Amino acid sequence: MRVLFLTLGVALLVYLTLRLGVAQILESIVGIGWGYVPLLGIFAAYQLTRATALAQTGLVAGIPFRSLVRTQLSGQAVQTLTFTGPFLAEPTRAWMLKQRGVATGDAFAGVIAEYLVNTFVSAAGSLVGLVWIRGHYTLPPPVDTGARILIVIMAVFLTASAVAIVFRIYLLGTIVAAARRLPIVGRRLRVDPGDMRKMEERLLFVLRDRPARFLRTAAVDALALALLITEAWWILRALNVGVRFSTAALLEAATKFTSLAFFFIPGQVGAAEGTYAIACDALGLPAAAGVAFAFVRRLRTLAVAGAGLMALSWARGTTDSTDAAS
Repeated sequence: MRVLFLTLGVALLVYLTLRLGVAQILESIVGIGWGYVPLLGIFAAYQLTRATALAQTGLVAGIPFRSLVRTQLSGQAVQTLTFTGPFLAEPTRAWMLKQRGVATGDAFAGVIAEYLVNTFVSAAGSLVGLVWIRGHYTLPPPVDTGARILIVIMAVFLTASAVAIVFRIYLLGTIVAAARRLPIVGRRLRVDPGDMRKMEERLLFVLRDRPARFLRTAAVDALALALLITEAWWILRALNVGVRFSTAALLEAATKFTSLAFFFIPGQVGAAEGTYAIACDALGLPAAAGVAFAFVRRLRTLAVAGAGLMALSWARGTTDSTDAAS
């Protein structure tokens, strides 16, 4: 199935580049030149901000900030190079924290809490952005339908999350219990209900019982989102597409959840380029710029993923040394 989806994604990518102009797209990407340096700086600042947000949860106290940065970079590397999105990246972050001495429940609760808060902030921003786009731009019927579906999904997600937090509903445990009853998936889930409940208690400790921590984490994750918007603005300017900062924010809002929506396509090859092309066209920007935009983001992600691989190798080497000594 992965090969099939990857083949379809590559076919879509080839179709887009041929239709929109291979030479034009390549010229735009290469023409950025030294513009890649500040681009990498912005994305590095984003990674540092996400590590800071993890520290704000209060569940990884005592861990040096450099270790949190290595943890963040390792998660980014896994997400980029294994085509699994956050489904393996977040457990990797928790595993690295565990290697640094954080209790298993705290490690997973801290990582999930930061990821959820980041998702809340992103979903709220995308919800506002998509509503604005539908109200101020004329979208083709298929695109408008997709935007409405995304608006409904994000509204339901935010509402359900708010209800679960306010009324202390153990939502993750309920979902896992339901999944365990499924014929095929259930046999693969080896999650102890008691451990799951303890982890959710720690999770709700951040999301519900300590509002100050929740707000600090949300504020830092909002800064991370602002950095991604700044990066989008910089990329478009570097591609010689003059836009206002607000337009870059709308583009980020419209494409924020591409990786989750197309998680089944390895690396979202083709899907990301198509999404950015459609979003740019809807916002009155050249569709070719959307394809080039996706390529540029792939390049900067691969560069940071390289640093993440070194951090992950360092963590595994440390673990192997500890095991050998014991």
